[in-house]
Amino acid sequence: MKITRAYTVDRETIEILKKKSNKSQYVCRAVKRLHVNEGELRLYEIPVGELLQHCAGRGGCPQHIESVIREYYQIHK
Repeated sequence: MKITRAYTVDRETIEILKKKSNKSQYVCRAVKRLHVNEGELRLYEIPVGELLQHCAGRGGCPQHIESVIREYYQIHK
């Protein structure tokens, strides 16, 4: 059964939906996919600085990796 609801979305989402022929189906698939994968950790969602900080803090990091981390922090001060 389908139910009509109104939700507030940002302009970027509206622009994406404008290009889709079946907007309701697209949104339903996206929400279901997000719901199923909600608890999974995705490395690309972790900020680079946070990931590098964690690696450096663990100790035992290879020297060439430590050099990359130091260079990253010098660039992003």
